[in-house]
Amino acid sequence: MPHIKITLYNGKSLEEKMRIGNEIAMSIENSTTWTEGDISISFEEVEPTVFVEKVKENISNDLLVKTSKYIV
Repeated sequence: MPHIKITLYNGKSLEEKMRIGNEIAMSIENSTTWTEGDISISFEEVEPTVFVEKVKENISNDLLVKTSKYIV
């Protein structure tokens, strides 16, 4: 624990996803007591035309701690 699911436009390479995942994991490690073995990260790629709809169906506003210009 924790598990982080990242929804993004399709097209990122495996290397880019690994780099993103490692950076996020390091940030979590640096700001909590969790270690690398505690953190899992997955990616869900979606078409840009359905991105907002897909993200909104997976979250509720009371759980959203950081918004973007796409998800408000």
